[in-house]
Amino acid sequence: MTDYNSIIDTIWAEHVEDRRFSLECGLELCESPIEKILLARLFTDLDLIGTGPRVQIYNFSEDDVDDCRPGFNEFFIWPQMPLGKYRVDFGLMSTRGNFVIECDGHDFHERTKKQAARDRSRDRWMTAAGYTVFRFTGSEIHANDAQLLNDLGRAISNLESA
Repeated sequence: MTDYNSIIDTIWAEHVEDRRFSLECGLELCESPIEKILLARLFTDLDLIGTGPRVQIYNFSEDDVDDCRPGFNEFFIWPQMPLGKYRVDFGLMSTRGNFVIECDGHDFHERTKKQAARDRSRDRWMTAAGYTVFRFTGSEIHANDAQLLNDLGRAISNLESA
């Protein structure tokens, strides 16, 4: 008699190990602790916001941006994604729409008028290029992961109903 439970356990263990390796590779691409925290949360919890997607970390060269084509109900999270003349903290690519997620640590964002103007200029460029831009402060990332995922989930749901 076949022990289906042990087969399922083996398949699950392989899946978990593959997911862990993918997350570890993505974390190596992150440039700050708040990026690492957000990536881990997106990678593990994005399916809990009601979208039910399969989430993958995408790590290819700049030449591959136009070839990044996730399948139906699938998201690619691309740490340090090249986008035009910029590099964004995360690209979130899906068949539903494309998002940019920026993690704004206090040391590099909006401490001066020049930094704030630079960030707004980037946001306008990315919006004109067809991306929905989310900016989260380090404090938001540390304090309220659930709210960040809810905000993203609402934006994804709005794309589906449009």
